Amino acid sequence: MVYTASSPVPARDAKAEYPTMTLQGRDITRLPSNDDSILFSLRQLGVSYRARPVLRGIDWTWRRGEHWAVLGQNGAGKTTLARVLSGEQAHYCGAYERSARLDAGGIAYVGFEAGHRLMQRDQRRDCAEFADEAADTGTTIEQLLRCAPQRAAARDALIDLLHLRPVLERGLRYVSTGELRKALLARAILARPELLILDSPLDGLDRATQDSFGRALDTIIRQSPAVLVLCRSAGDVPPACAQILLLDGGRKALAGPRAQHLHSAPCAPRRSWPFRRRPKPRRAPRPTATRRASSCATCRRASARSVCFAS
Repeated sequence: MVYTASSPVPARDAKAEYPTMTLQGRDITRLPSNDDSILFSLRQLGVSYRARPVLRGIDWTWRRGEHWAVLGQNGAGKTTLARVLSGEQAHYCGAYERSARLDAGGIAYVGFEAGHRLMQRDQRRDCAEFADEAADTGTTIEQLLRCAPQRAAARDALIDLLHLRPVLERGLRYVSTGELRKALLARAILARPELLILDSPLDGLDRATQDSFGRALDTIIRQSPAVLVLCRSAGDVPPACAQILLLDGGRKALAGPRAQHLHSAPCAPRRSWPFRRRPKPRRAPRPTATRRASSCATCRRASARSVCFAS
């Protein structure tokens, strides 16, 4: 079975075996039930770490049917914003209003930390020292993607789309970074969240894997209710993301249609930033000592091979 852009999104089950993430800690204001066009809204959102502002005065409204990409350099606040939306970051100021649909469907956040935690868990449970074959596979990709029988067709379609079938029997610690990232993405899609957040999905992948994974990612985004992709460069923004939010130093620099703000984004080379960085000043080369034969009588008496750096 091939998972294509024309394939329908599987219907949401009333009794889902894989619950999605919910917010914990801070109470979230619910949007009016009569306004079903807005997924969530942020007003003057701010986050600080040890008195250092990371996000400042973020105003942002997400409407149903939209797919967004958040652009920003390292330290711009992209991951912190995603952690606030997913509920992992409960300490912030400002207002965060969510719709009833988002509360019911939940949010799935796919980032580097999720894979790292799974591998650490397998490392702690490793019993290779006591096994007869002196090997412990740990959690396999197939076990990670285990789902209810009624979702088996969607699971098999995702496996074929992401080319995961050859590594289904391998453990999480014995696959590449790209394969682990694909497996985590497939697991999140099988949970069918209302909002899917992908943190730099193309980082750390070679060019060939970026191209194939990017095409599969674009297909998945078009079929999902709402997807947020965090990117460091305009070339990493999937074509299906028609809206962009640009963060600069923790502040919102711009937000709106992609075609209006990034005309060359679809064909821009990867790892290219729309703003040119100021080049660092070159340092003068450090002076090197000239090695020459010693003219010091003491050095000549001590060793015939010695040299003297004295002027």
